[in-house]
Amino acid sequence: MLFFGTRARNTNFEATLNHPFAAQVVGGLVFRRAAADCFEVSFLCVAASHGGVGVGSTLVDKLAALARRRRVARVVTHADEAAVSFWAEHGFAKAPVPKTLDKWINHYSASTFMALAP
Repeated sequence: MLFFGTRARNTNFEATLNHPFAAQVVGGLVFRRAAADCFEVSFLCVAASHGGVGVGSTLVDKLAALARRRRVARVVTHADEAAVSFWAEHGFAKAPVPKTLDKWINHYSASTFMALAP
């Protein structure tokens, strides 16, 4: 079973995927609606025993699909340097924090702000 969810009030979302690892939780993606038109990824974790087999990719793809269905224009994250290439492989690019989101986005030191390309 893979989970991803949001911390925003009354919008909890849990996804159970038809996946070979469905008998155990092997990864999670936590995001929140940072603004009306923006999901912000707070954490993406995959069990070390399941790294490199598509669990993280599946979670990111499901979040991108959810953003499209809900007509959320932006999906953003702060990636640590070791994760920049992972996010880039999934369509995210380094970007400045838009002024319209600056007060709503969590800022993390030693990280790169990245946004999913439209």
